[in-house]
Amino acid sequence: MATYYKGSNNGVVAIVTEAVYEKMQERYQLLAECEAKGLPRPQLPPITPVFTFSRPEHGAFKFMTGSYALLERLLEGHEVHSGAIWVPFSNGIQWGNDESARWEQEFMTSFDEVVEAFGLEVVS
Repeated sequence: MATYYKGSNNGVVAIVTEAVYEKMQERYQLLAECEAKGLPRPQLPPITPVFTFSRPEHGAFKFMTGSYALLERLLEGHEVHSGAIWVPFSNGIQWGNDESARWEQEFMTSFDEVVEAFGLEVVS
């Protein structure tokens, strides 16, 4: 059994592994320290992978990992906690033609990332 963290926004659910969540928490601490010292917010790459799920009718579904049904199957038998997670593809940022859109699109996940994160076995 593995541990995952979950966040949601505007009908999109984001899931991360425990290791990714820990990296996110470290990043939040770094940003808070920068702010406390009056330093500018550093431009850092996103922490990934962040797996995203919604209804197939969702306007940004093509950017996501899969559907709610897939999410339920992937999380069967695992421990899931609520967490403070950026929920990609939940605010329409990916539709722009600017740096923010490109950054958001970096959250798209691959099949290989799903296999590794959820301990799936690929049968040939």
